[in-house]
Amino acid sequence: MNKTLFALATTMALAASSTAHATSTATLKVAGRIAQPACAVSFQGSNTLSLGDLRTDSLNKEKPTRLKPAYATLAVSCSAAARYAFTVLDDAAGTVNPLAVPVADPGAQAVHGFGLGASTKEGRAVNTGAYVVSLADGIAGSVIVHSPMIQSKDGSSWEVASRLIPDGATKTAWTASRAEAGEPASVDQSFVLLTLNAAVIGTDALDAVSELALAGKITFELEYL
Repeated sequence: MNKTLFALATTMALAASSTAHATSTATLKVAGRIAQPACAVSFQGSNTLSLGDLRTDSLNKEKPTRLKPAYATLAVSCSAAARYAFTVLDDAAGTVNPLAVPVADPGAQAVHGFGLGASTKEGRAVNTGAYVVSLADGIAGSVIVHSPMIQSKDGSSWEVASRLIPDGATKTAWTASRAEAGEPASVDQSFVLLTLNAAVIGTDALDAVSELALAGKITFELEYL
């Protein structure tokens, strides 16, 4: 059920009596407005993660190479307590290389992969690699309470979550429960640590170039529950 702010405004119009025309009726008008608490999503510090400058001779030739992890903290701040979740969309979804996903994160499945951009091999397009984003250290509310992260496909059945699923539909939320899975918490602020684990494919599968850019992009969208 949505958490809302309810503002009620009333105006009363009473017809003034006069010696010429008296009235026995009065009209009461009722107006209202229902609105969600205003919430903002942001990242603590920079919203750009760097995987560093990599030397080709430091990468595997025939198999993917796992890169050093990168970190970011996602924060949500609201004007009042609210129940919310977020979905994520991979803006480079077409460039996921499935060979790189299990190297980036051995516990990940194909659905967890994000794209890192594309290159070429002998004129043919080749996806450069993939990355997986894991969730940790969730905090829900003004009082520091460590919160397990949970996910749902339909918004009614929730389970503990450890990684983002970039399908634009899976909802990820915070819960105040320490149980294996619970309902989304109603809080005014929350945080979660995002760990990005990436891998690039073997250099033998890529054209020899002086520089190869790795480029990924995620869109986070907040929704009220």
